[in-house]
Amino acid sequence: MLLAGPNARLSDITDHAHAVLSEIAAQAGIPRLTVSSTRRYPYDQARVMYDNCMSDLKRQRKLYAAAGQLVIDVFVSCRRAGLGRNATIAEMQAKIEEIGPYRVSHHAADPKADGRCVFDLDPDSIPEEKRHLFLNAARSDGRVLNLLTPWSEPQDPGVHFEISEPRT
Repeated sequence: MLLAGPNARLSDITDHAHAVLSEIAAQAGIPRLTVSSTRRYPYDQARVMYDNCMSDLKRQRKLYAAAGQLVIDVFVSCRRAGLGRNATIAEMQAKIEEIGPYRVSHHAADPKADGRCVFDLDPDSIPEEKRHLFLNAARSDGRVLNLLTPWSEPQDPGVHFEISEPRT
């Protein structure tokens, strides 16, 4: 069973991705998981990146590829210029829209167009004693295209899943 956190919309998780995640959770003996983040539009991506940069800029630098680095550069520039939260997020959003949201984060993926469903799980919803089983099941599932966690490098604040969507 999937539960939605405050920044997640379960409707963004495709039936296929839900089935894959359910199989992985069942293999690990986990009855329910909390989804903390789903598909992000440019404002949401900027907001998340802003908050994460405020929390741990160094970790964000390790997490994002070249396109994301450009958005982080905007964050740094805005902070140096003394811009507040809203103005900085607006500048970051503009950069995300200029670059292309999907190039910055796969959270901007459209499952139908991009062939992947992207979401994060709340790490606290995975019991510590079952974490190893869960991660092994996820990593061995060929439908999981990418998995990032707070417990591996690069560190992601959530348990980040990218699940391939069947082509129709």
